[in-house]
Amino acid sequence: MCHENSLTRSYYDKGDEFATDFAYALALCRRGYKQTEISQRIIATRQNWKNHIGPKKMGNYLTRTITKAWKIVTQN
Repeated sequence: MCHENSLTRSYYDKGDEFATDFAYALALCRRGYKQTEISQRIIATRQNWKNHIGPKKMGNYLTRTITKAWKIVTQN
């Protein structure tokens, strides 16, 4: 599996935090990244967490977002 280190969240900026996270998660899923890697990358690059304050809310949000992305990728 070839990971592209140049793949950045900012490339998928949709002007909306969720839409950007989701597009980025889809791209990473399609490239074979694991859920933990995707979570770490989003956490490291997202600046605004005001809607998901606290580790539990953040974790639940990331799990939901990445799970939705994986479902789309694995359907095709």
